[in-house]
Amino acid sequence: MTLESTGVKRSRRIYMTTRRSPKKTDDRQAWFKYQLDRVGSNYQRIGEAVGVSRQRVRQSILNPPPHIADAIAAAIGKEKGELWPHRYSINQG
Repeated sequence: MTLESTGVKRSRRIYMTTRRSPKKTDDRQAWFKYQLDRVGSNYQRIGEAVGVSRQRVRQSILNPPPHIADAIAAAIGKEKGELWPHRYSINQG
């Protein structure tokens, strides 16, 4: 996957392989998309799993409700607290 395929301009560097998600909004959205692509998933599959549209998943990627956060975290293979530390504690899973 290239930066262009994630919709990120070439002049901006994002290290997609970092374990922690970036703090900037645009970078975070690209990072989540990359992480889902890396494991063979996407917003559509997450939406189907939880019964919402792919647009709803994408729009809520920065501050998702618990059921969407659970599905994204499970797909990526991380804990909710790692992906959204401002919203979920590591102990909450």
